[in-house]
Amino acid sequence: MSDPKKKAYSELEDVAHEMEGMFDQLSGRSQTAWGRVWRPNTEVFESPEEMIILVELAGVRKEEVQLTLEGNILRLAGERKLFHDKADMAYRNMEVNFGPFERNLYLHESVDPSSIQAFYRDGFLEIKIAKRAPRAAEARQIEIETDE
Repeated sequence: MSDPKKKAYSELEDVAHEMEGMFDQLSGRSQTAWGRVWRPNTEVFESPEEMIILVELAGVRKEEVQLTLEGNILRLAGERKLFHDKADMAYRNMEVNFGPFERNLYLHESVDPSSIQAFYRDGFLEIKIAKRAPRAAEARQIEIETDE
């Protein structure tokens, strides 16, 4: 007999994936051949000196990843190819997404885009961005005018 909590959670996951697919269609994001969008998982860490973005890209070769900066948008794109692509194989369970992916990361004004460094190892892309020195608030006298 199956656990009712697991079944309810599984059904909620299915609904969440369907809703995500609808939002993806409305936003124009690309989908994989199986109808799901693949967006690599990211974690963002911040210290007083820098911001670190960690992107999970297991199974993607470094040569298949593009990282570009346009304005304050850091764009990550690439493709994860099928691991097994044999015509005589039938999948029993498929949880790993394959196909093209794209992720746009909006950079905060506190970081210095010219300092971006990227390192790829063990299936993770680590992006480090130094923070700018905080600007001192400028005080200035503002003249008050009248109609007279």
